Amino acid sequence: MKYIYIFILLFSSNAFGQLIVDAETGIAFNSSNDIRYPNDPNSEANLVNVPKEFGVSQSGFARLRVSYIIKDKHTISGLYAPLTFNAFGHFDRPIQFGEQTFLPTDETRVKYKFNSYRLTYRYRFVDRKLIRFGMGLTGKIRDARIAFGATDKYDQTTDLGFVPLINFRLDLYPTERLSFTLNGDALVGAQGRAEDIFAGFEYKMKSPVRLKLGYRILEGGADIDQVYNFALVHYASVGCLFNFKKK
Repeated sequence: MKYIYIFILLFSSNAFGQLIVDAETGIAFNSSNDIRYPNDPNSEANLVNVPKEFGVSQSGFARLRVSYIIKDKHTISGLYAPLTFNAFGHFDRPIQFGEQTFLPTDETRVKYKFNSYRLTYRYRFVDRKLIRFGMGLTGKIRDARIAFGATDKYDQTTDLGFVPLINFRLDLYPTERLSFTLNGDALVGAQGRAEDIFAGFEYKMKSPVRLKLGYRILEGGADIDQVYNFALVHYASVGCLFNFKKK
């Protein structure tokens, strides 16, 4: 969080035209989460989909994005997006996870953490009264942890790495106050994929506040030597945007 505050202090000077603080919250649902650790393709029995085994997990979430728009064309933004799910249940077969084997008699708890830190640059190619569109690049730091635990056993796998993504944003303005937005980061590669996309509406209140309501989808994962993990998360999102424009 301290990097977000530093970001605000550095760029909220008169040298920049517009500061936007976007705070988003709501409920997230983990509807699919395939996990295998270690990633041995010959151990199909150890590939588990936690929501299918234990039921769909849900969790409250909060995200914070701070953006600066320069000359109505260039956007630089930083995002802090933590996410954690917890699930409890019994497997219907022995499952090897790391160096531990979890039996059907074990009440197993699964913790899935997927925190994201991103820095984005986007250029607005289309800037008209009824439509705006821009594309750019995002550098993402992925801080992930998957842990399985029972009464007398525990193991985990962690991953801290960099992921490059394509950023895009489309805004349509049916009225002066109401807009529809489709925006996000996405990329598909040889070892995995990542998509984090929001679709919803923003409503302009009394300046400088806008409200937003919509649906977000987070999907992706990796198939690497250490671990196989692909997850799907649905978000019911609400938020506020605070727009501070230089006079």
